[in-house]
Amino acid sequence: MNFDKEQKRFPTMQHKDIYMTALRARPPEITTAELEKTDPVMAESARQYYAFYMDLLGAMYEEPEAFGFHPGAWEEYAAGRKYTRCLRENFTRTKIMSDRSGAELNYYLSFLNNLASRAKPVSEGCVLSAEDFAYVTGYSFLPTRAREFPVPTETVLTMLARQGLEFYENPDGGRMVVCHKYPEMFRAMIALQRAVDDSIAHPKSPKLKYFFAENGCYLDFRQITGNYAPVYEDTARILPEEMRARMDTLRAWAKAYKLKEQVMHYGLGYYHKSERIIQVWCDWYSEPRGHQKDWRRSLHFGISGSWDTVYTDAVLALGDEFKWYFMRHLNYCSGCTPEHLTRPWVVRVFDQPVRICGVPGGVFENPTEADMPYVKAYLDLKMQKGL
Repeated sequence: MNFDKEQKRFPTMQHKDIYMTALRARPPEITTAELEKTDPVMAESARQYYAFYMDLLGAMYEEPEAFGFHPGAWEEYAAGRKYTRCLRENFTRTKIMSDRSGAELNYYLSFLNNLASRAKPVSEGCVLSAEDFAYVTGYSFLPTRAREFPVPTETVLTMLARQGLEFYENPDGGRMVVCHKYPEMFRAMIALQRAVDDSIAHPKSPKLKYFFAENGCYLDFRQITGNYAPVYEDTARILPEEMRARMDTLRAWAKAYKLKEQVMHYGLGYYHKSERIIQVWCDWYSEPRGHQKDWRRSLHFGISGSWDTVYTDAVLALGDEFKWYFMRHLNYCSGCTPEHLTRPWVVRVFDQPVRICGVPGGVFENPTEADMPYVKAYLDLKMQKGL
């Protein structure tokens, strides 16, 4: 399957999770450019593992039920209700149900990661001891919520075999693992996971303990030769051209205000001293919104505001039309904690009762060209009136 094109055939949360996982994987022509010069054998192995990974996700996308998934489970649970309403009615169950598709997908991805972490490479593939095979197939490494809806081990092994990853039992109870279609993939698969494990075991600082481990999720083979911190392009590359242009414009405005850019694996932050002024992310932590019609590579901006009367008075001074826009794009709480869903949490902005997270600010989902002057006004207000 070609994941470079927008997919519109399967409107469920399950398909979105698979699609976004594939979209987020960084292509080998980017991540193996340096390896091509220093270790072409490793570069070829990385290309093969990436191809296997895409084949696997493509098969899941086409036939999720065969992999033990339950596409449509969230939509059935929500039954047309908004996410926040579901949370108010049953916070814990809603969180579990909204995470279900990701948890089912995680059985396979965690299986591969833990296999790579414990396997020993050999010329034909790799080898797992009996103890390590029991660990990899036992799921004890998964968090509790991910075990809420287990995909049977037998199903995982069967479907991986269907994708060409085969396990042959050795006389000592261990397993020889081979892939006839991509026989060289194991070297890069194991090297990437070992590099991730090492970044956790020996972090550069406590704050960065799991930071570089994200490279394993994105198949960023640059981690093999050293801890790789993502750059702006790693986040922006998945966006459609018009959204990329708006992200670039916001970045230019942030630079004009001399804001410090911080790139995460899933988005960006722009800071004045220690305060985050702008947050940018690209359709990774989107809320489940019931029955989706299509998948968009979405762009989100968040601009911080202030409770200071100088700031709120400046908002009012821009007129009724801007006030209406401001209230429409407030950072409304989507149910991040049970406490935020209770009536006492409601606050008043311009004498209107609202439930927001933190100070009043702006949130823009897939901003249009018409939105951009407003985005600039929010930023100007924050930098000139809200600090």
